[in-house]
Amino acid sequence: MKTPLPVLVPAIVLLACVHPLYGQRLPAHAWKLMADSARGLLLHRQTVAALDVYEHAIGLASEPETGSDSAIVILGRLAGNLAFQIDAFPRAAAFFETALSAHHRQMTGRDETRAFQEVEASLRNNLALSLFYAGRYADAEPHYLAALRITDALFGKADQGRLTTVGNLALLYYLTGRYRKARSYLQEVVDLESEIFGDDHPDTRNSLTNLALLLARIGEFPEAERMLHRALRGEAENPSHPTRDYATRLNNAGIMYRDMGRVRESRDYLEHAYRMRCLLPDSGGIDLAQSWSNLATLEEQYGKLDQADSLLRLAEERVARLQGRQNVAFASVLFNRAELARHRNSYAEAESLHRRVLDIRVALL
Repeated sequence: MKTPLPVLVPAIVLLACVHPLYGQRLPAHAWKLMADSARGLLLHRQTVAALDVYEHAIGLASEPETGSDSAIVILGRLAGNLAFQIDAFPRAAAFFETALSAHHRQMTGRDETRAFQEVEASLRNNLALSLFYAGRYADAEPHYLAALRITDALFGKADQGRLTTVGNLALLYYLTGRYRKARSYLQEVVDLESEIFGDDHPDTRNSLTNLALLLARIGEFPEAERMLHRALRGEAENPSHPTRDYATRLNNAGIMYRDMGRVRESRDYLEHAYRMRCLLPDSGGIDLAQSWSNLATLEEQYGKLDQADSLLRLAEERVARLQGRQNVAFASVLFNRAELARHRNSYAEAESLHRRVLDIRVALL
């Protein structure tokens, strides 16, 4: 149930370069040479190497003789954005956290102007989003709430960036079982987006699908299906230009029908989402692991236990590679593997896997 980030990728790069707080020409110290090297690596699509160079540049920018907090903010935001694009969420969070700390140091003793507050809200929202996708929900929540307070004061309730933050906060509450809060926030977003953009806008469709998923989870199936039909109404697939948003909506429709016990419809949507994710430029990133895990639960219901096990192991490997092993996504895959082991009467394996899940969730508290 993942809301795409319509403002993170373009806005963060532009703001780092031209925002009035950080738009001044920076001194050409060693960190700047490293940043130029990182940009050169990006031209050759060496993303991980570029992140390593950005990290070294931030270290140089932290030196009293050669650096500046302005530089750290710019480099941290650029690196965080880059890490987020390749689903390296823990690393993205670290970069954004570094940028936020530098922003606070730079503003010590200065008035909190509107420009300061805008940067503060943007950094907190991007940090929260990275923490959210890394499965660190408790750490993400206060940053979302702080960003929301700032955007409410600066822009009002109908601002698009503010609506994105509210929607992401609603997803956090959904995934942590706080359904009443999640529903209130999602309904607010749906109502405002529908009024401002109309139901055909991608953001409105995402929010409608998320609300449908929540309603199905709490047992309001007729209303959930009505919201889903409203979200998908008139949306045509373009095979030559698959989108992550549309694949996510299809995936969430499959989950909704699975929660409703309508297995055939669930399978149709989940398989459609999987095929589309395979066509994405990054082959679906972490979303592909989600598709494998969801399809595995259906294979298990059909008694195809070997196929389910293979899909879950693929999902486990991808989540571990992209996000590590101490997050909610990894715990979810392990939980599905444990339930599959129990289904196969492999009780010792099931117990071992459940213990690993418990250890991860306790560590995340």
